[in-house]
Amino acid sequence: MKKISNLFTDEEKARLSYLGSMLHQEPTEEEEEQQRILDAMDSPGWVKLIASKNVKLRGEEVEQRDAE
Repeated sequence: MKKISNLFTDEEKARLSYLGSMLHQEPTEEEEEQQRILDAMDSPGWVKLIASKNVKLRGEEVEQRDAE
């Protein structure tokens, strides 16, 4: 099976590379924030954080029921 890159001349590859660089855009602040959130969700500490928040919320629910 042939590589697709073998179908282009060096000049065509250079032009495609240039055009690709022109299309590149830096991520917006919102996109960067979304990526940070996704990266954090992949970290092992994320599960512990969610579990601790969940326990805290359940504890507050029990306190509220006891107060009623």
